[in-house]
Amino acid sequence: MSSVRSYAIVALLVWALLSSVTASWLYMENERLRSDLRSYESKLTGYEGRLAKANFVDVIIDYGNGTVRVYDDVPIPKARSTVFQALISVASVKYTEYPFGIFVDSIDGVANDPTANRYWIYYVYIEGQGFVMGEVAANLKLVSDGDRVSWNYTKF
Repeated sequence: MSSVRSYAIVALLVWALLSSVTASWLYMENERLRSDLRSYESKLTGYEGRLAKANFVDVIIDYGNGTVRVYDDVPIPKARSTVFQALISVASVKYTEYPFGIFVDSIDGVANDPTANRYWIYYVYIEGQGFVMGEVAANLKLVSDGDRVSWNYTKF
């Protein structure tokens, strides 16, 4: 009877020791996670100010060969929220500056082709009208938060 009692006491002591170690580990892990959370919260606070200074627009690029890329919620600074700024935020662009504004020469290596009469043209989505071709240079067309812009490699 005394050996059974001894085993029971040893088993209880081992259980108590393992429980204490596990509880200590869980406490330390909880404190580490709380510290990480405070660190992330302070970093996020800095981003809130930046996000308030941005417009988010959707940019669609149609390469004219069946390839279409869609970029949702592209952040662009409110101070420079233009169709052109949205484009250069998502693609590699070559362009020429003229007195009337910027003319896009190529997007992601796909260049305007005057011999085939194909050019990059932008369209802005207008509720009730669909996508409407731009009437001014891309760097002059302002966009607002939530706008949709489509760049199409178009044949005339």
